[in-house]
Amino acid sequence: MTGDRLPSPDNLIKLERGGMPVQVITRRQIELMGSRRLDEVLKEQTGIAIVSNIGGGNRSVGVQLQGFGSEYVMIFIDGQPVVGRNNGNFDLSRISVTNIERIEIVKGASSCLFGSEAMGEAINIITRHGALEPQALASVSYGSLHIVDATLEGETPFHHQRGSASLSANFYRTDGFNTNPYLKSGVTSSPYDNLSLQARLRYRVGKNSTAGASVRYGLRKSRMPKDWGDGRVSGDSQDEHDFNASLTFDHEFRSGLRAMSRYYYTRYRTDEQIRWGNAGTTAGQQAFVQDVNRLEQQFAYRLSNGISLTGGLGASLETMHDRAFEGAKHLATGFGYVQGDWLIRDKVNLLGGVRYDHTDSYGGKLNPSFGIQYHLTPTLTLKTGVGTGFKAPDFRMRYLVFFNPAANYLVIGNDLLKETLDRMQAGGQISEIRHYIVNQLDQRLKAERSTSYNAGAAWKFTSWGTLEAGGFYHSLRDQINPVMVATGTGISQIYSYQNLPKAVNKGVEATLSIKLKNGLEVSSGYQFLLPAT
Repeated sequence: MTGDRLPSPDNLIKLERGGMPVQVITRRQIELMGSRRLDEVLKEQTGIAIVSNIGGGNRSVGVQLQGFGSEYVMIFIDGQPVVGRNNGNFDLSRISVTNIERIEIVKGASSCLFGSEAMGEAINIITRHGALEPQALASVSYGSLHIVDATLEGETPFHHQRGSASLSANFYRTDGFNTNPYLKSGVTSSPYDNLSLQARLRYRVGKNSTAGASVRYGLRKSRMPKDWGDGRVSGDSQDEHDFNASLTFDHEFRSGLRAMSRYYYTRYRTDEQIRWGNAGTTAGQQAFVQDVNRLEQQFAYRLSNGISLTGGLGASLETMHDRAFEGAKHLATGFGYVQGDWLIRDKVNLLGGVRYDHTDSYGGKLNPSFGIQYHLTPTLTLKTGVGTGFKAPDFRMRYLVFFNPAANYLVIGNDLLKETLDRMQAGGQISEIRHYIVNQLDQRLKAERSTSYNAGAAWKFTSWGTLEAGGFYHSLRDQINPVMVATGTGISQIYSYQNLPKAVNKGVEATLSIKLKNGLEVSSGYQFLLPAT
């Protein structure tokens, strides 16, 4: 692990106390990269691949880590989950890096810390906080493809340093670009305008008590016309709205026990539309709204024997509205967890934790993790860890009936599979049904499970050079994948979802970092990943 360890003001969970390896990208590293969006920063990291999902109406630049797709990677800002995905991908290009203090990346199963969706990895973004004097920043950059990136930031303490307030705004636009030589006009990477705003307020209400509040808002508008020169003219659009608000109250008791209460609310809305021909006929339209309310109580305590503990409990209620759903769908979750570390004689550090999640649809899941760090010498550290993860099927896999007119296929959520096929067959829309598959799948989708093993070493061979290397092995059970279940008279292929019995991701990776004079830092990385089996 590298990077600073400034505490987050809104979260008591410390990722370095988990059993899985943690990589930290510092504010200084981000500045040296010159990157403007989160996907640009992450694609420079060893073992991280950036993938684009740009279909009819879709806009998503996702991430893959150690063989896990974007749908298994959970994104946080200041310890709070960020929602809103396209086909399972969270669009990393939605997030500007202008006010980021550091980025923490957990490689391996993270469900013991964060619950479902973190079955693969987790990325936690810590924004800047705690100014000691008033400061402000304004910048504008312009580049090819008519890219405009404008940022305005301000932060100030108040009331004799008892409080601090910050505000950041970023506007980013691009004309997109085309990589298809057969396209007469239009683009394959969409043009868009992106606006993001964030405000934070913290105030020390007492000697040992601090209250905080934060608000974030994001808006993205994109339009992507295409003319193939043979009479086929198409266009799609997407508007995304992302609103988040949180409240925290932090108090430290005389006994040394620290308690933090957190409430979080988010609403994500996207409107997609696909149009065909010069007349602008609507071929597909989708409106999707996701609301999450989350309440959590955290505790932290350090014992006299060097053991540090963090625990908590909470609940969340998630609601989804979709034009393709029959009414709103709900998912209620309750959870509790504890994590800690124990440093033994400054040589051995035992790390671990356990978390229990209970959903109203898939029951309870217990996910432990355990790790050991052995400081063999002051410059060489050996580390190993094991952890489990799970991921409950999302609403898309259970309830969404989605038709892609461009590729002429239909995807039916597992819970609606049989009734949808029966209705289509009665209307003469089905030519063949694979009954042996349908009978196995209908309303039988199970939660996915994983077990992750990591082992490696960090060697600081000089004052200016560091080498980190390790291997990983991820065993997945009941992984969810699409499967063809029928063919239609007008629709070529009809899909649903099934559980695979077992899959494995494994590989090795290494990173070499060298700090040269004048603040220049050079790093090189390599990952060898064996395909899932």
